[in-house]
Amino acid sequence: MNLHILFFGPLVSHSGSGRITVDESGIQSTHELRTRLETRFPGLAGASYVMAVNQEISRGDQPLKDDDEVALLPPYSGG
Repeated sequence: MNLHILFFGPLVSHSGSGRITVDESGIQSTHELRTRLETRFPGLAGASYVMAVNQEISRGDQPLKDDDEVALLPPYSGG
């Protein structure tokens, strides 16, 4: 399964890139992806972020499908 991962703000420094594509079978949900990414990029484990799947904020564990775009978004504020 190909997943397109986007990193924003300070999360870019953990991955070394603003965008990667992962091609790994066995990732079926945002929870599994989070675990896999935090293993691959240990700095993410201590970071605060939410995931958006195809430009929709993910609430809880969300199923993923081939070619989904997943954005990792750090906390933000503004008005």
